[in-house]
Amino acid sequence: MRTKSNGFGLGLLPPAPRLLFVVLATSGFVWIKDLNLASTAFAFGMVLILLNRKKNYAMVLTLVGTTVAAYFVGNLLFSPASLASKQWFIFRVNRVGAILGLIGGLKRGAMICVSLAWLFCTPLPDFYESLAFFRVGRKWLVLFLRNIQSMKREVILLRQSFAIRCPRTKWYALGIHLNFARLALQAILFRIFDAISTITYASETHHCSRNNNQGTISLNRIFVRYSASEPMVLRGVSLNVEEGQFVYLGGRARAGKTTLMRTIAGYIPRITGEYAGSVLIGGVDTSGTDLTDIASLVRLVPSDPALSIIGLTVGQDIMMTAPGEEIARQCLSAMGIEHLWGRETTALSGGEQARLVLAGLLASGVKVVLLDSPLEQLDPDGRRDFLAAMRDFQAQESRTIIVADPAFDELRDHVQRFLLIEDGGIALDVPISGLTADVLERSGLRTTSSPLSIVTAANASRLPVAEMRDVDVTLGDYVVLTSMSFCICEGECVVVVGPNGGGKTTAFLTLSGVVRPSSGRVVLRRRVGFVFQNASLQMIEMTSRDELELKPKLMHFEKERIRNFLTKELEWAALRGDEWPGDLHPQQARLLAIGAMKPGAEIMIFDEPTVGLDLAGVEKFIDLVRELNEANQTTIVITHDPRIMGIAGRILCIKGGRVAYARSNSEGFAG
Repeated sequence: MRTKSNGFGLGLLPPAPRLLFVVLATSGFVWIKDLNLASTAFAFGMVLILLNRKKNYAMVLTLVGTTVAAYFVGNLLFSPASLASKQWFIFRVNRVGAILGLIGGLKRGAMICVSLAWLFCTPLPDFYESLAFFRVGRKWLVLFLRNIQSMKREVILLRQSFAIRCPRTKWYALGIHLNFARLALQAILFRIFDAISTITYASETHHCSRNNNQGTISLNRIFVRYSASEPMVLRGVSLNVEEGQFVYLGGRARAGKTTLMRTIAGYIPRITGEYAGSVLIGGVDTSGTDLTDIASLVRLVPSDPALSIIGLTVGQDIMMTAPGEEIARQCLSAMGIEHLWGRETTALSGGEQARLVLAGLLASGVKVVLLDSPLEQLDPDGRRDFLAAMRDFQAQESRTIIVADPAFDELRDHVQRFLLIEDGGIALDVPISGLTADVLERSGLRTTSSPLSIVTAANASRLPVAEMRDVDVTLGDYVVLTSMSFCICEGECVVVVGPNGGGKTTAFLTLSGVVRPSSGRVVLRRRVGFVFQNASLQMIEMTSRDELELKPKLMHFEKERIRNFLTKELEWAALRGDEWPGDLHPQQARLLAIGAMKPGAEIMIFDEPTVGLDLAGVEKFIDLVRELNEANQTTIVITHDPRIMGIAGRILCIKGGRVAYARSNSEGFAG
């Protein structure tokens, strides 16, 4: 639910007049030479700030206070020599200098106040709208603002990650804060450079596709590697897919499924990696085709939906791929998110981002679709909506679909052909009717009819270790939680379910102390470890070893204890220790994040822990929960994955920003 957004000041003006007013006002302040006018302008600027609904007094005090003080002191100490002055070393002080200092400081303070008032009431979509009359360069403006939007989100996530590892840090702990600033700046700079390739790909392929080519795929002896120093990922792969086929890629983590789809889509070699062999889409040899033209033939949806989003708002993003607003709204409606048309894309939950990307795919009209784990972040309703929409999408123009997703059981009725990827090649190519249990086992798949389970600890107590009582949370312009109340007891294993955008993640970030509630009471009696839904976004250090060491060092572990911890966790995550976390496979990144959050944690919270994991990774996670459970540690698992529902002693459903129900696992799961 959206709150009243911009208050009673500049926010009442439309974006373009608002910007024009700020430019004219601040330009006019430059010519003020009278103390009364300067004081009036300053008071006017302060009033504009006070009329805003959103304001940051610390920023105002810092910027305005230092500017006014600097101009006043500077003019005072170097007063004009035309009048009698008090001389001290090189400084000269008189009444004229004081007045000039006040005028200069106040009018520049007024300029800053008006600018801040504009900044506080102008979200990035409004900023874009205010400059939209510049048609030349509009695409680059969107990309620039989208990068700012993403950087802002990453800074928030890094602060949350650091706050969880080092809770209750005093404001005067300067060394810790400087260390975090260094780590955050380092992480953001590396992510910016790393994200250039994905942003380039998304921008070049984010458009409406209307072509008459056939939806066929032909690969001839494809060899792929990511660099000359790395081994081949694909070795001599040949494949022919006829128009209208629905093909499933099976295989364990790091088998080469994502690499195969990237090669078909042109991501390799134009963005990263290199390949030998030939790739034909609809009869077109892609080796001499640029990305924009390839995107008219084939569309890749990566496992991280945020990488496919370019628009600042939901409506703006889908309109880039849809032929018109009517179709755009129909596709959003099919995915259940038409009501989010005006919402900023960085304010969406992971599941809502996935729904937006899939809606954009439906609107694009492309003939060949490559889906990398499209169902992992969707709730049960979202999965049903997407599969129903996909069936209609495929039937409309006989589209070709290749998909890799652990939720094979839900896709099975749609699949016509099953490819098993092993050791960089296609080990098996069978029709769905010829699929056997042995092949599923080799692929690292298990159907949802056979969920993994453990027994909840018998010594789980009724001692509350975490509570929320009538908690409300507002983030930006949106009310996310309303009267949220629940209690978590020591030794419990609680599985949290609910629809995308229901407030699950926000509820437990609030419980962890990194999101401030608007009202209500949060009680936390144990130290928390929180593994984010996108584990790579909480990585701070430059190597996996440093990432694991960070929390033990902040907690002042002894060197021998840190050494033993590192040995155990690197082995558990199958890492050497010198890898950059940004280059890790999603499964390795997930296991690394879990290891990095474990030290000292008495409550472990896992947000969508099976995303990116194959069956072996899921079983490893289940073993970890069993180990924590036997040690009487509290575990909370936020998930849509029906395979792991059995780990719960209790199920908590959060829907619409409040608890819909709480029940023991023996009573069953609903939604």
